[in-house]
Amino acid sequence: MKGTRLELPDSELQKFNKLLSGKAKEINKEAQEGLNKVGLQILADSQKNLKESKSIASGQLINSGKVKPQADGTIDIIYEANHAYWVEFGRKAGGMPPVKPIFEWIKKKGLADSSTPSGGRRKRGADFVQKAMSMAYAIAKSIGRQGTKAKPFLFPAFRKNENDMIRIIKQAIDKVV
Repeated sequence: MKGTRLELPDSELQKFNKLLSGKAKEINKEAQEGLNKVGLQILADSQKNLKESKSIASGQLINSGKVKPQADGTIDIIYEANHAYWVEFGRKAGGMPPVKPIFEWIKKKGLADSSTPSGGRRKRGADFVQKAMSMAYAIAKSIGRQGTKAKPFLFPAFRKNENDMIRIIKQAIDKVV
């Protein structure tokens, strides 16, 4: 059986390429707008995942999420908090994490504050810093020994919205072409 060969005259091929190149900017604009919407949805879903997994200690992580459009037409969804990676992927047992962020968390939560016999908080006493540092060191040592479990929040949000991204890009092409 002989194959069928389809030839396009060079002039027709050039016309087709010109048509596509003229539409590329429109397609990119439509796709970028759609990707920005999906990016915001991924960010919202990842923040929801943080809340559901009770991974909010100080609010620093959940408030550090951003959608950043890139010059090449893609978007980045990032969390700028230093501990975002460790929440997403967990931490293996091994070296101790830094003590200072744990100290700051203890301070914010008032975990080293002394309490009254009825359970109410008193003012921070002179021994607060020593108490808080001791607690922070103990927590860091425990994390170093046992590690921490992963609590994925961003990757599941991406997976949930993956089909929407593909659909939006297809719609952008269909709308323009």
